Amino acid sequence: MFNEQGEPNVTTNHIADELEISPGNLYYHFRNKDDIVEHLFQRFEAHMDQAMLVPEDRDADLEDIWLQLHLVFECIWEFRFLYRDLVDLLLRQRKLKMRFSRILKRAHESIVEVC
Repeated sequence: MFNEQGEPNVTTNHIADELEISPGNLYYHFRNKDDIVEHLFQRFEAHMDQAMLVPEDRDADLEDIWLQLHLVFECIWEFRFLYRDLVDLLLRQRKLKMRFSRILKRAHESIVEVC
């Protein structure tokens, strides 16, 4: 839903309706919408960390670099709402700002490692 409608346009009631559960049941698992975004960001981080792995036993070749780039962009597409609404999310959630900075640093290190 966040990808289709944008995170600011989706409420917890919309999410509960989409999942066919009561809002109370949703709040049992998540404190609020920011908590849901934080959990999704954790998944994004894990996917990005996996996508940015470089071979340790040998130098990366062009095929490795292409695969890595493909996996990174697949991850960005899967969690595109994070980029679409990035400024609002980072202003609202300080933790995400620090974690997103870590991802950017990791991406830079991965590029340096490969090149």
